[in-house]
Amino acid sequence: MKPDRTIFQKSHLFFVAFFLLMLAGFWLTYFTKILDQENYRMHLHGITLIVWCTLFKSKPAIHARYMICTVFPMFTAIFDRIIDSYFPSLLPYFPDIEGPVAQVFGLTLGDSCLFALCIWDWRSHKRINVFPIALIIHLIYHFSVLNFYKFEFWRSFCNWFFHL
Repeated sequence: MKPDRTIFQKSHLFFVAFFLLMLAGFWLTYFTKILDQENYRMHLHGITLIVWCTLFKSKPAIHARYMICTVFPMFTAIFDRIIDSYFPSLLPYFPDIEGPVAQVFGLTLGDSCLFALCIWDWRSHKRINVFPIALIIHLIYHFSVLNFYKFEFWRSFCNWFFHL
């Protein structure tokens, strides 16, 4: 049996090991403090990413594309922290929602990359089954981040959810 094939066939074990290491690594600093956090919607992306990768592991081409998509939700978290920490002079140039929203850079960069991948995958393989889905999900999420705070139904839902 070829090593590459063995690694692929046993890849679920690597995923389980990584997941357990992630739990161990973040247990004290993140998972035990989830209920202390005010922003629950950020946890949805992790659950979604785990489900995508798990559902399509039997189809390597689709699985690989979804694995690529797993990096895009992190763009916002990474770039807004970089801007806030190392380039605070750029903050006045970002939209303002009760303070500057540096996440717009990560949102735009991630969506632009996904859009480019949609075009590439269509031109090279005539596929529209992964990157467009990820782009639509990201656009809906980004719209909600930037706009839902304005709507009473969202405030009511958040208040209800917070008090569970």
